[in-house]
Amino acid sequence: MGLLLCRTDGTLININPAYAAILGHTVPETLNLNDRQITPENYAASDRASLENLETTGRYGPYEKELIHKDGHLVSVRISGLMIDKDGEQVIWCSVENISELRHAQQERQCTEQILKQSEARYRSLVISTTQILWVSTPEGICFER
Repeated sequence: MGLLLCRTDGTLININPAYAAILGHTVPETLNLNDRQITPENYAASDRASLENLETTGRYGPYEKELIHKDGHLVSVRISGLMIDKDGEQVIWCSVENISELRHAQQERQCTEQILKQSEARYRSLVISTTQILWVSTPEGICFER
């Protein structure tokens, strides 16, 4: 479980090694990153909504999004945050869970379910179409329709 402490502008104050590992960086490298460097642009609107919710309620999440790994691939994560007071400053305490394997398993299951549905539909159509044909075979095994 990745843990981090950051300012409301996204500046990281402190992180644990698990959070750095989720991003594929070392702890010092990660502390030098800003939110724009690790978050895909398509999450900007939802991140703003989460921050607004955080300011209103003092917490956000859990919600799912993706972060950019050091090698460029996207990592699916589940994030929760809590506004806390640290030395008179309002900061965000977050937990970040890597759910990439869960996402991959869900995608595989959906693909398998789709293949199974297609197979069942094909089987049903064959059963329906073959039950409408009446055929007879001779003792020599020659088939003919009736």
